[in-house]
Amino acid sequence: MRKSRINKNRVFLGSAYQSYSDDLFRYCFFKTSNPDTAKEIVQETFMRAMQYLSNGNEIKNTKAFLFTTSRNLVIDWYKKKRYTKPIDELTDADIYPASEKAYNLSSIVEKNEVLNAIDGLDSNYKEVLIMRYISGLKIREIADLLKENQSTITMRIRRGIDKLKTLLSS
Repeated sequence: MRKSRINKNRVFLGSAYQSYSDDLFRYCFFKTSNPDTAKEIVQETFMRAMQYLSNGNEIKNTKAFLFTTSRNLVIDWYKKKRYTKPIDELTDADIYPASEKAYNLSSIVEKNEVLNAIDGLDSNYKEVLIMRYISGLKIREIADLLKENQSTITMRIRRGIDKLKTLLSS
């Protein structure tokens, strides 16, 4: 029985890795500005997921579980390092927009200007915009991760975009 569960967990995590590792890397890279640290955090995220499953627990929403774990690991990393790197050091090749949706940020102005403007936003707006447009999470997923109401997240995204437009037009 134990081998069967271990094999199921490996298959499950292999599939999750294929589906979400790139998005997790972009999210962690955007938050840490360090590709090596982002890789380490993504690796640790999957190690913790494996540990969680091997303890007999079940992951109901894989994407939310992995992003929550990554988010917490990034917070831990900041607590340990107390290091920040200006976002203007990122290049276009480092970050790609997750999708071409209604509020496609790259269509407002050049990506670097947008990234600099995002960096100047309050943390509440910055985080939801990163999750939505860099990591490509759905509003429902962001709400689950942050334990907030979907309408609160929608409003925060709308206000964040409005503040971005103000910052970019000045």
